[in-house]
Amino acid sequence: CNSHREGEFFNLCFRSNAHIYVKSGNLSIKQSIFCPPANSSRPYFAIGHNVSFTLTKSVVEEGRRLIDLPKNFKSLEISNVKLKCEITKESVLTMISVFKDNHPDINMCSKMCLTLSSVMKADSLISAAPINVVDIMKQCDMFNGIIDLLMKVTTLNHTHNISNILTALLTMFRRFNPYRNQFDKDKLVGTLKQIILNSTYETDIRSKAIKLIDRNLDIEDYLYSLKKHSVDISLLKFLELNIYDAASVALTLWVLWGWANRLRPAENIVKSGLSLIFKAISHHIKSPEIIKNGFGILANIKDYSYEDGATILSMTIKVLTEHNTSVSIHYTGLSTLATCLFFKPELGSTFVNIDGINQLIEIHLKFKDHYRISDLVFDSLLQLNDTESARILLKDILQKNKYYPNLDALDYVRIIRCLSIADNAEKVDDYVIELLKDTTSLNDEVLFFALDSVANLALNVKYRENNPKSKSTLNYIANIIRVKTDSIPDAKRTLSWLNWLLSCVNEEPELNDTLSVKLDHINSKGILLTNNCLRCRASYNRSRFGSIRASSSVTKGMWYYEVLLLTDGLFQIGWATRQCQFRQSYQDLDRGVGYDKHSWALDLSRQRIIHGHSTPYGKEPWKKEDIVQVYIDLELRRMMFGINGENLGIAFNSFDVEDGLYPAISLNQDNECIIN
Repeated sequence: CNSHREGEFFNLCFRSNAHIYVKSGNLSIKQSIFCPPANSSRPYFAIGHNVSFTLTKSVVEEGRRLIDLPKNFKSLEISNVKLKCEITKESVLTMISVFKDNHPDINMCSKMCLTLSSVMKADSLISAAPINVVDIMKQCDMFNGIIDLLMKVTTLNHTHNISNILTALLTMFRRFNPYRNQFDKDKLVGTLKQIILNSTYETDIRSKAIKLIDRNLDIEDYLYSLKKHSVDISLLKFLELNIYDAASVALTLWVLWGWANRLRPAENIVKSGLSLIFKAISHHIKSPEIIKNGFGILANIKDYSYEDGATILSMTIKVLTEHNTSVSIHYTGLSTLATCLFFKPELGSTFVNIDGINQLIEIHLKFKDHYRISDLVFDSLLQLNDTESARILLKDILQKNKYYPNLDALDYVRIIRCLSIADNAEKVDDYVIELLKDTTSLNDEVLFFALDSVANLALNVKYRENNPKSKSTLNYIANIIRVKTDSIPDAKRTLSWLNWLLSCVNEEPELNDTLSVKLDHINSKGILLTNNCLRCRASYNRSRFGSIRASSSVTKGMWYYEVLLLTDGLFQIGWATRQCQFRQSYQDLDRGVGYDKHSWALDLSRQRIIHGHSTPYGKEPWKKEDIVQVYIDLELRRMMFGINGENLGIAFNSFDVEDGLYPAISLNQDNECIIN
């Protein structure tokens, strides 16, 4: 039949080897029945170019391919078709493969699958074993179609099919797929939430739903769907109901940890889940997996009460005592401890009262070969600089050496560094001079920390006010360090910091009132500033970023600033809004400018621009003494960068100004620059 006719056809019966070629026009068939021989190989319909074809309110009694499609057909709609055949790869669903072969566009495939899932009434769908449907959809990567099936079987409460479809989705989301982001996030999240909250389902089914949440945490839109539906509350409810099941607790805490690392749903966790996490850790204190996952969440929370902070401190010490040989648990536990002391410095006295400092020193001595643990120990001690009782204990250790005879020169100088940033830095310069007298134990690392301590004193306003001779004392120490470096091989790192130290001690007076824009030390993470707040250097922190933004933002007009690079290294230079959070937790120092949707950066060390993801940009890497130009036009919404006067072209456009854009930079450790 080569039909040129347009219109609607009703009450047709297709028997034998009926084969219709729809050549053109708009054709609609309704209330018809298809019952050919099962061995027929021809499709019912072959669709020509530019055809609109509709099939509704019909019945298919045998398995046979319905339709062959060309590459540029106009439209296809199938709805309210009852299938009386077994759903197999040889049946009606074969048309999906034909469709995908001719039309590889995943959006069209998903639309086709949604149509297909609406073909079948619920009872026939269930009786026809939908796992076969799932298999076909998996092969075609039709995410929305399979999500639609999950919604149907969830509504009907068919647990076997729910389990099968969740397993299929886990398989689909596990492998790399360029189309994985193209699915209806709200639909999937809403269905998963319904499954998690249904206590009549077996724990295994609900665990699969939780695992499926974890599969997509790298998709930003998916994260916001989770937040929109308050799925973290659902996970906490699941945790509460299964608090004594170690596997369920470990899984739930793992997903919350991953989510907290990306979107940080700290508010809901603090309001309704912190006590649950405490209970889970306490009940499963011997489970390394639960401990690591639980501490991973706690290390990303900052808005808790003083009482909860005290609980975190005591629980951390208890866990570290229980797992006294585990490197991984000590790392996560100390990360949590450092975060807690960082965000709640008023807890310092509580920590001292539970003998925390002595336990930290013992941990350092036990795990001295693991530099990450040692770093976290001294980072925790660094947070105690405003606690008088802590300073007294640390000074006792420096003066007497009776508690810990195994401490070496590097340990002592790192304790000195902790004291150098305190408001009350009394006698710290004497400690440095005394340490430098011991020529047998000095090396480049010891000298570096000594120099860093002196630089902290140079920037310590109260120290300089209380010590009229501070300038001469600090210059004297700097000269001692310079002399010592002559006898130490490979002291380049320390020498590179000497100029920084001298600039802090001798140069660059305080800003006058006429300069309204400077680098903002309050909104800096891991950055040291000279007195005029225009020269900055990333502090020592094991190859992580320090970040800082300016004190003022811009909302309209055209603006420009320059950065003089004083070192070869890794910089990220650009703009950030107030919503850009360089450091969400104490251990989160790797987040530089450009790493989220609230900031934009140039990184010529790797020849790229960054805004959530990186894009190639620039011709060659920058180097020491290069001048970087940063330009923004807020009327035309474009950002441009230059190097030594050469315009590198438009880097970003059509961006959101929000409540203002601040000049912002990130530096890797030991790198230094001057802002103009």
